[in-house]
Amino acid sequence: MATSSTTGAIGIDHVRPGWRTAARFAVLALVAVCVLLPVYTTVLAALKPGGKVLDRPFIPEYLTLSVLRDAWTEGRLGRYLWNSTVVAVVVTLAQLVTSVLAAYAFAFLRFPLKTFWFGVFLATLLVPLETTLVVNRRIVDSLGWLNSYQGLAVPFLATAFGTFLMRQVFMQIPKELREAAVMDGLGHIGFLREVAVPLALFALGNIGGTILGGQLADRLRDRMLTFAAAMLVSGVVALALFGWQAGLVPTLVLGFL
Repeated sequence: MATSSTTGAIGIDHVRPGWRTAARFAVLALVAVCVLLPVYTTVLAALKPGGKVLDRPFIPEYLTLSVLRDAWTEGRLGRYLWNSTVVAVVVTLAQLVTSVLAAYAFAFLRFPLKTFWFGVFLATLLVPLETTLVVNRRIVDSLGWLNSYQGLAVPFLATAFGTFLMRQVFMQIPKELREAAVMDGLGHIGFLREVAVPLALFALGNIGGTILGGQLADRLRDRMLTFAAAMLVSGVVALALFGWQAGLVPTLVLGFL
């Protein structure tokens, strides 16, 4: 009896994980469908002629690349994507460099009122970007940088967000490593280059990806610092303008997406 009951319990234990695994995969499949279905329908609509967009929207038929060619030529998509890429990459690299340098200073250097100044630095995170755009536009306009690459990039070359995260990473580096580096004759630049940055590469990648994504999607900044008809309009701004101008041709807007 004991043997049979034990066997039954083992059998039940073997059955339950199978049902749980199947249920988990079913939930994951449902979530995947919910996430990918809008992307699938958008791609199909972008590849269909205007009169066929609503004709069986889930069936891949009447596909053509003419819509994408029209979006690329009429909407000057290549130029606008280049603008977004240049500004986003420059700002991301600059913010990473300034964040690493400032974070190193707050983590390893000693200077008067360091904690106070770090608090002031962090306080800038509480200031919404919208409150500084008008002032930034006036400064950029006074420098003659309106509608230029430097006007879009220079005001945003530093960030307290990256500095705070990198300082937290640097604070985890043992002080013994810094002391050993000093004994080996490494100065601050050498320690930063040879020890601190290599240990923080993973964090740098995460911060860089976050900054890059935010820069590529920053439409408000680009609208404030460029003219609507200028060639330096970014991709997200061009998409909004093109969607308004081509409202009667929805396939072109989808092709622009």
